[in-house]
Amino acid sequence: MKTERILAMLLGREHLEPQRVVAESERLQKVGSAREAQAFIPFPIREPATLGQADVIAATPPSAGPADHAAVMFRFENTPHGSVTVLQQSGAEVVTIRGWIPALLEVSPHGSVIRWVEGGVVFTVVAQSATREHMLELAEKI
Repeated sequence: MKTERILAMLLGREHLEPQRVVAESERLQKVGSAREAQAFIPFPIREPATLGQADVIAATPPSAGPADHAAVMFRFENTPHGSVTVLQQSGAEVVTIRGWIPALLEVSPHGSVIRWVEGGVVFTVVAQSATREHMLELAEKI
């Protein structure tokens, strides 16, 4: 799976429709440094220190939408682990499902996603148009 498709999925921007998958890529603007990215991002950026110098740094520009769904990406091409991409984003909420399982929930105008681990299995539910309450109901039914 390509990095861009994985990022779209993780950002909750991939929607499943009958017989096809539609992916909306996150609009990130390439920047020269973490300091430059911080000007666009409403949360404190944590620059990955142990991976060396990032080959690409990109951030959600203010013109791309609300700050509560901003993201910054660091891509490192030559690490001992191959290419590594670190993504930091705002907009997610930690919720509890089934009374005890922590889950990560993000609701946005572009789609919603809830993700949790249960019994060693990672569950990801993506909905094109669902409220916070709808996503919690869906998770409870799975």
